[in-house]
Amino acid sequence: MLKFRIKRTWFIIFFILIASCVNTKTSNESKDFSFIIGRFFGNYVPLEKVWVNKPESKYSITYIDKKNLSMSEFNNIRHKLKKAGWREISNQDNYYEYCLGEKMYMGVLYPIHKKHFNSKGLEVKYTNIDNWLIGLSFGEGGVDYCKNDVEKIKLE
Repeated sequence: MLKFRIKRTWFIIFFILIASCVNTKTSNESKDFSFIIGRFFGNYVPLEKVWVNKPESKYSITYIDKKNLSMSEFNNIRHKLKKAGWREISNQDNYYEYCLGEKMYMGVLYPIHKKHFNSKGLEVKYTNIDNWLIGLSFGEGGVDYCKNDVEKIKLE
């Protein structure tokens, strides 16, 4: 019984320490995807559709007409994302993946082929080749792509 109490006490202490280390920047921004889209893509007439909106999990897709946002303008946005703390974890097949900490993920697709694939080899589906596709996701427990990227950085 004493061992159980000691383990439980250490678990509670560990949980409190982890909870106190939460990145408040990530938490505040994750509460409003429209803020993120507006900050980086607001000048390009974005159309945002929120698919999941729960405190512990959020997901949205934003479309921007290619006529409104060129690739060279997106390169400026890439620089702004990096400056704001977003890590580019992949850049292949016109699909750009970013993480903000372990909880926020952004995927940006500039479609030119019938099929595009992310860094894991999974197909990135889109509905209109004339639109940029921006996916944002937040997971209170972390987003797999971002958690894996943080682990990779720790090992380096």
